[in-house]
Amino acid sequence: MDIWLQAAIYLATMCLGFLLKRVGIFQRENSSVFASIIFYATLPALVVSSYAGVEVTLWFMVAFFLGIFSNLFNLAAGALASRGRKPQERAIYFINTPGFNLGGIAIPFLQSFYPAGVPYLCMFDTADSFFTMGTTYSIAKLLFGQKKGILAQLREICRSLLSSVPFIAYLFMTIISLLHLSLPAPVMELAGFVGKANAPLVMLMLGVSFELQIKKEDLKDILSILGLRLACSVALFIFILYFLPGPALMKQVLAVCVFAPIPNLCMIYSHKIDSNSSVASTLNPVAIILSIIFMSVAMSLV
Repeated sequence: MDIWLQAAIYLATMCLGFLLKRVGIFQRENSSVFASIIFYATLPALVVSSYAGVEVTLWFMVAFFLGIFSNLFNLAAGALASRGRKPQERAIYFINTPGFNLGGIAIPFLQSFYPAGVPYLCMFDTADSFFTMGTTYSIAKLLFGQKKGILAQLREICRSLLSSVPFIAYLFMTIISLLHLSLPAPVMELAGFVGKANAPLVMLMLGVSFELQIKKEDLKDILSILGLRLACSVALFIFILYFLPGPALMKQVLAVCVFAPIPNLCMIYSHKIDSNSSVASTLNPVAIILSIIFMSVAMSLV
Protein backbone atom coordinates (compact mmCIF):
# COMPACT_ATOMS: atom_id res chain seq x y z
CA MET A 1 0.00 0.00 0.00
CA ASP A 2 1.17 3.53 -0.75
CA ILE A 3 2.74 5.21 2.27
CA TRP A 4 0.71 8.38 2.08
CA LEU A 5 -2.51 6.48 1.42
CA GLN A 6 -1.83 4.47 4.57
CA ALA A 7 -1.18 7.67 6.52
CA ALA A 8 -4.42 9.14 5.18
CA ILE A 9 -6.35 6.01 6.20
CA TYR A 10 -4.95 6.20 9.72
CA LEU A 11 -5.80 9.87 10.09
CA ALA A 12 -9.24 9.28 8.55
CA THR A 13 -9.92 6.50 11.07
CA MET A 14 -8.87 8.85 13.85
CA CYS A 15 -11.22 11.51 12.44
CA LEU A 16 -14.00 8.91 12.34
CA GLY A 17 -13.53 8.25 16.05
CA PHE A 18 -13.62 11.99 16.73
CA LEU A 19 -16.77 12.37 14.60
CA LEU A 20 -18.51 9.50 16.41
CA LYS A 21 -17.75 11.28 19.66
CA ARG A 22 -19.05 14.60 18.38
CA VAL A 23 -22.39 13.11 17.31
CA GLY A 24 -22.80 11.46 20.70
CA ILE A 25 -22.26 7.81 19.83
CA PHE A 26 -19.15 7.73 22.01
CA GLN A 27 -18.07 9.81 24.98
CA ARG A 28 -14.49 10.73 25.75
CA GLU A 29 -14.66 8.39 28.75
CA ASN A 30 -15.29 5.47 26.36
CA SER A 31 -11.67 5.71 25.23
CA SER A 32 -10.73 3.76 28.37
CA VAL A 33 -12.72 0.80 27.01
CA PHE A 34 -10.77 0.93 23.75
CA ALA A 35 -7.53 1.26 25.72
CA SER A 36 -8.33 -1.82 27.79
CA ILE A 37 -9.11 -3.92 24.71
CA ILE A 38 -5.86 -2.78 23.07
CA PHE A 39 -3.74 -3.20 26.19
CA TYR A 40 -5.08 -6.58 27.25
CA ALA A 41 -6.02 -8.20 23.93
CA THR A 42 -5.11 -6.80 20.53
CA LEU A 43 -1.58 -5.51 21.21
CA PRO A 44 -0.41 -8.66 23.04
CA ALA A 45 -1.99 -10.72 20.24
CA LEU A 46 -0.12 -8.66 17.66
CA VAL A 47 3.13 -9.24 19.54
CA VAL A 48 2.54 -12.99 19.71
CA SER A 49 1.59 -13.32 16.04
CA SER A 50 4.57 -11.19 14.96
CA TYR A 51 6.98 -13.71 16.45
CA ALA A 52 5.63 -16.56 14.30
CA GLY A 53 8.59 -18.34 12.74
CA VAL A 54 11.03 -15.73 14.05
CA GLU A 55 14.44 -16.82 15.27
CA VAL A 56 15.91 -14.39 17.79
CA THR A 57 19.40 -13.34 16.75
CA LEU A 58 22.06 -10.91 17.89
CA TRP A 59 20.33 -8.15 15.93
CA PHE A 60 17.27 -8.36 18.15
CA MET A 61 19.51 -7.49 21.08
CA VAL A 62 20.90 -4.60 19.05
CA ALA A 63 17.34 -3.32 18.67
CA PHE A 64 16.87 -3.69 22.43
CA PHE A 65 20.00 -1.72 23.30
CA LEU A 66 19.12 0.89 20.69
CA GLY A 67 15.89 1.42 22.61
CA ILE A 68 17.92 2.12 25.74
CA PHE A 69 20.35 4.39 23.90
CA SER A 70 17.56 6.36 22.19
CA ASN A 71 15.84 7.08 25.49
CA LEU A 72 19.09 8.13 27.17
CA PHE A 73 19.93 10.32 24.18
CA ASN A 74 16.56 12.08 24.32
CA LEU A 75 16.73 12.34 28.10
CA ALA A 76 20.13 14.03 27.90
CA ALA A 77 18.81 16.41 25.25
CA GLY A 78 15.86 17.29 27.47
CA ALA A 79 18.18 17.90 30.41
CA LEU A 80 20.39 20.23 28.37
CA ALA A 81 17.50 22.09 26.78
CA SER A 82 15.82 22.74 30.13
CA ARG A 83 18.86 24.07 31.98
CA GLY A 84 18.11 27.21 33.93
CA ARG A 85 14.38 26.58 34.08
CA LYS A 86 12.28 26.10 37.19
CA PRO A 87 12.23 22.53 38.61
CA GLN A 88 8.63 21.92 37.57
CA GLU A 89 9.35 23.10 34.04
CA ARG A 90 12.44 20.90 33.83
CA ALA A 91 10.32 17.94 34.91
CA ILE A 92 8.12 18.43 31.84
CA TYR A 93 11.19 18.07 29.61
CA PHE A 94 12.55 15.08 31.53
CA ILE A 95 9.26 13.21 31.25
CA ASN A 96 8.17 14.16 27.73
CA THR A 97 11.41 14.29 25.74
CA PRO A 98 12.28 10.56 26.00
CA GLY A 99 9.82 7.76 25.31
CA PHE A 100 8.29 6.40 22.12
CA ASN A 101 4.69 5.29 21.66
CA LEU A 102 5.40 2.14 19.67
CA GLY A 103 2.59 -0.12 20.86
CA GLY A 104 -0.09 2.48 20.32
CA ILE A 105 1.12 4.15 17.13
CA ALA A 106 4.35 3.00 15.48
CA ILE A 107 3.80 -0.77 15.51
CA PRO A 108 0.21 -0.59 14.18
CA PHE A 109 1.33 1.89 11.51
CA LEU A 110 4.47 0.03 10.42
CA GLN A 111 3.10 -3.51 10.53
CA SER A 112 1.40 -3.02 7.15
CA PHE A 113 4.69 -2.18 5.46
CA TYR A 114 7.18 -4.22 7.48
CA PRO A 115 5.37 -7.24 8.99
CA ALA A 116 8.66 -9.12 9.34
CA GLY A 117 10.16 -6.12 11.13
CA VAL A 118 7.67 -6.05 13.99
CA PRO A 119 9.84 -8.24 16.30
CA TYR A 120 12.62 -5.64 16.03
CA LEU A 121 10.09 -3.00 17.05
CA CYS A 122 8.97 -5.20 19.94
CA MET A 123 12.55 -5.47 21.21
CA PHE A 124 13.00 -1.71 20.94
CA ASP A 125 9.70 -1.23 22.75
CA THR A 126 10.72 -3.64 25.50
CA ALA A 127 13.67 -1.39 26.31
CA ASP A 128 11.56 1.72 25.87
CA SER A 129 8.97 0.36 28.32
CA PHE A 130 11.58 0.42 31.07
CA PHE A 131 11.81 4.20 30.67
CA THR A 132 8.21 4.94 29.77
CA MET A 133 6.68 2.96 32.62
CA GLY A 134 8.34 4.80 35.43
CA THR A 135 12.06 5.35 35.06
CA THR A 136 11.99 8.87 33.63
CA TYR A 137 9.17 9.75 35.99
CA SER A 138 11.22 8.49 38.93
CA ILE A 139 14.26 10.48 37.78
CA ALA A 140 12.14 13.61 37.54
CA LYS A 141 10.74 13.04 41.02
CA LEU A 142 14.17 12.41 42.53
CA LEU A 143 15.68 15.50 40.93
CA PHE A 144 12.86 17.99 41.06
CA GLY A 145 10.15 17.09 43.47
CA GLN A 146 8.56 14.31 45.42
CA LYS A 147 11.61 12.44 46.64
CA LYS A 148 11.35 8.78 47.46
CA GLY A 149 13.98 6.16 48.19
CA ILE A 150 15.74 4.58 45.22
CA LEU A 151 14.63 1.08 46.23
CA ALA A 152 11.03 2.26 46.46
CA GLN A 153 11.35 3.80 43.00
CA LEU A 154 12.77 0.56 41.59
CA ARG A 155 9.94 -1.44 43.13
CA GLU A 156 7.45 0.94 41.56
CA ILE A 157 9.07 0.56 38.13
CA CYS A 158 9.19 -3.25 38.39
CA ARG A 159 5.57 -3.38 39.52
CA SER A 160 4.56 -1.22 36.56
CA LEU A 161 6.48 -3.38 34.08
CA LEU A 162 5.23 -6.69 35.45
CA SER A 163 1.64 -5.48 35.33
CA SER A 164 1.97 -4.57 31.64
CA VAL A 165 0.47 -7.32 29.49
CA PRO A 166 2.27 -6.17 26.29
CA PHE A 167 5.61 -6.12 28.15
CA ILE A 168 4.99 -9.64 29.46
CA ALA A 169 4.09 -10.72 25.92
CA TYR A 170 7.36 -9.24 24.60
CA LEU A 171 9.32 -11.00 27.30
CA PHE A 172 7.53 -14.33 26.94
CA MET A 173 7.82 -14.50 23.15
CA THR A 174 11.49 -13.50 23.26
CA ILE A 175 12.26 -16.24 25.78
CA ILE A 176 10.48 -19.01 23.90
CA SER A 177 12.10 -17.84 20.66
CA LEU A 178 15.52 -18.03 22.31
CA LEU A 179 14.66 -21.55 23.44
CA HIS A 180 13.58 -22.42 19.88
CA LEU A 181 10.07 -23.21 21.06
CA SER A 182 6.79 -22.17 19.50
CA LEU A 183 3.16 -21.88 20.48
CA PRO A 184 0.56 -24.26 18.99
CA ALA A 185 -0.69 -23.31 15.53
CA PRO A 186 -4.29 -22.61 16.69
CA VAL A 187 -2.97 -20.15 19.29
CA MET A 188 -0.89 -18.35 16.66
CA GLU A 189 -3.86 -18.20 14.29
CA LEU A 190 -6.07 -16.76 17.01
CA ALA A 191 -3.38 -14.22 17.89
CA GLY A 192 -3.06 -13.23 14.24
CA PHE A 193 -6.81 -12.77 13.91
CA VAL A 194 -7.14 -10.66 17.08
CA GLY A 195 -3.94 -8.71 16.37
CA LYS A 196 -5.31 -7.43 13.06
CA ALA A 197 -7.84 -5.37 15.01
CA ASN A 198 -5.12 -3.46 16.84
CA ALA A 199 -4.48 -0.68 14.32
CA PRO A 200 -8.11 0.40 13.69
CA LEU A 201 -8.93 0.20 17.40
CA VAL A 202 -5.92 2.37 18.26
CA MET A 203 -6.87 5.07 15.78
CA LEU A 204 -10.54 5.03 16.80
CA MET A 205 -9.48 5.34 20.43
CA LEU A 206 -7.25 8.30 19.61
CA GLY A 207 -10.12 9.99 17.79
CA VAL A 208 -12.55 9.41 20.66
CA SER A 209 -10.06 10.74 23.21
CA PHE A 210 -8.80 13.63 21.06
CA GLU A 211 -9.05 17.05 22.69
CA LEU A 212 -6.99 20.03 21.63
CA GLN A 213 -6.93 23.10 23.84
CA ILE A 214 -3.77 25.14 23.40
CA LYS A 215 -3.19 27.95 25.86
CA LYS A 216 -1.23 30.86 24.46
CA GLU A 217 1.19 30.86 27.38
CA ASP A 218 1.98 27.17 26.83
CA LEU A 219 2.74 27.47 23.12
CA LYS A 220 6.45 28.16 23.56
CA ASP A 221 7.03 25.08 25.72
CA ILE A 222 4.94 22.89 23.43
CA LEU A 223 6.86 23.95 20.33
CA SER A 224 10.16 23.64 22.18
CA ILE A 225 9.55 20.05 23.29
CA LEU A 226 8.14 18.99 19.92
CA GLY A 227 11.06 20.62 18.13
CA LEU A 228 13.54 18.97 20.49
CA ARG A 229 12.00 15.54 19.95
CA LEU A 230 12.06 16.06 16.18
CA ALA A 231 15.73 17.09 16.25
CA CYS A 232 16.59 14.02 18.34
CA SER A 233 14.59 11.79 15.99
CA VAL A 234 16.40 13.15 12.93
CA ALA A 235 19.77 12.57 14.62
CA LEU A 236 18.79 9.00 15.56
CA PHE A 237 17.40 8.41 12.06
CA ILE A 238 20.75 9.35 10.50
CA PHE A 239 22.70 7.29 13.04
CA ILE A 240 20.58 4.18 12.50
CA LEU A 241 20.57 4.34 8.71
CA TYR A 242 24.19 5.24 8.11
CA PHE A 243 26.19 4.13 11.14
CA LEU A 244 24.37 1.27 12.86
CA PRO A 245 25.37 -2.16 11.54
CA GLY A 246 22.68 -4.74 10.90
CA PRO A 247 20.14 -6.09 8.42
CA ALA A 248 18.46 -3.57 6.15
CA LEU A 249 15.00 -4.44 7.48
CA MET A 250 16.04 -3.81 11.07
CA LYS A 251 17.58 -0.46 10.20
CA GLN A 252 14.56 0.61 8.19
CA VAL A 253 11.95 -0.10 10.85
CA LEU A 254 14.04 1.31 13.70
CA ALA A 255 14.94 4.44 11.75
CA VAL A 256 11.24 5.13 11.22
CA CYS A 257 10.06 4.21 14.72
CA VAL A 258 12.16 6.92 16.40
CA PHE A 259 9.60 9.39 15.03
CA ALA A 260 6.91 7.75 17.18
CA PRO A 261 4.97 10.18 19.38
CA ILE A 262 5.08 10.79 23.11
CA PRO A 263 3.63 7.87 25.11
CA ASN A 264 0.28 8.46 26.80
CA LEU A 265 1.82 7.62 30.18
CA CYS A 266 3.99 10.73 29.97
CA MET A 267 0.91 12.91 30.25
CA ILE A 268 -0.25 10.95 33.30
CA TYR A 269 3.15 11.20 34.97
CA SER A 270 3.32 14.92 34.22
CA HIS A 271 0.07 15.37 36.12
CA LYS A 272 1.36 13.26 39.01
CA ILE A 273 4.47 15.32 39.48
CA ASP A 274 2.43 18.55 39.52
CA SER A 275 4.09 19.79 36.39
CA ASN A 276 2.42 22.10 33.89
CA SER A 277 -0.26 19.59 33.02
CA SER A 278 -1.84 21.76 30.33
CA VAL A 279 1.42 21.57 28.35
CA ALA A 280 1.56 17.78 28.72
CA SER A 281 -2.12 17.39 27.81
CA THR A 282 -1.65 19.35 24.59
CA LEU A 283 1.63 17.70 23.63
CA ASN A 284 0.11 14.25 23.29
CA PRO A 285 -2.54 14.77 20.58
CA VAL A 286 -0.35 17.15 18.58
CA ALA A 287 2.57 14.71 18.69
CA ILE A 288 0.36 11.86 17.44
CA ILE A 289 -0.72 13.72 14.31
CA LEU A 290 2.79 14.97 13.59
CA SER A 291 4.33 11.54 14.14
CA ILE A 292 2.16 9.90 11.48
CA ILE A 293 3.33 12.55 9.02
CA PHE A 294 6.98 12.28 10.09
CA MET A 295 6.96 8.46 9.98
CA SER A 296 5.50 8.62 6.48
CA VAL A 297 8.26 10.99 5.39
CA ALA A 298 10.88 8.77 7.01
CA MET A 299 9.51 5.67 5.26
CA SER A 300 9.75 7.42 1.92
CA LEU A 301 13.44 8.09 2.62
CA VAL A 302 14.60 4.66 3.82
